[in-house]
Amino acid sequence: PRLGGLLIGLIVLIFVFLMIWPVIYSRLRGNLKGWPDRLLEAFQRGVSIWLLWIRQPKKTIPAVALTLVNWILMLITNLVIFRAVGLAAGGVAAALVLALVMIGLLPAWMPGNIAPFYFFATLGLLPFNIPLDLGLAFAVVLHAIVTLPTLLIGGVILLLPGRRPRLNDV
Repeated sequence: PRLGGLLIGLIVLIFVFLMIWPVIYSRLRGNLKGWPDRLLEAFQRGVSIWLLWIRQPKKTIPAVALTLVNWILMLITNLVIFRAVGLAAGGVAAALVLALVMIGLLPAWMPGNIAPFYFFATLGLLPFNIPLDLGLAFAVVLHAIVTLPTLLIGGVILLLPGRRPRLNDV
């Protein structure tokens, strides 16, 4: 319950920050020189696009709904795999693992994100006294379940006639 409240509070804070960002930007613009000013400009462009998008409910509601459904399915996947590998972990552990894996995969450090995926999935189970070897077993099974179907389907699609990339397409 505390983790859920914390996440909701964080989302609200980010939302409020982005809504008041135009005022902050108007005061900061021109006061910074060099790369901080360019970074500020890039952030402003991103926030402007977000604000235009968020004010269009026809686009926002389906995207938010699909995102929530996706996160719920990923949470359920974690819970099912907990049971499959014999872990005594519940919804809070599943949510923490999900959040840490998503944060850990943002930078895309390596192809397949194998090491970061395993590291963050295992790290998310440590506060729940899950032994390292069981946490790693969970991470391997989870990674296989979420990665292998995509790779196999992608490989099959590439084998279909007319679907192979040509050298000048790269």
